Amino acid sequence: MEPLDILFRQVPEGYEFVGVLLTILGSLGILVILGAWWQR
Repeated sequence: MEPLDILFRQVPEGYEFVGVLLTILGSLGILVILGAWWQR
């Protein structure tokens, strides 16, 4: 979990939840795109 620690050190105080949210949304977006490509 070292990269996450480095990432969160650069995030301003109080914005951790935004980083987590963007990470989750990004992961879901990638899964959706991969799923759509897989379905072709």
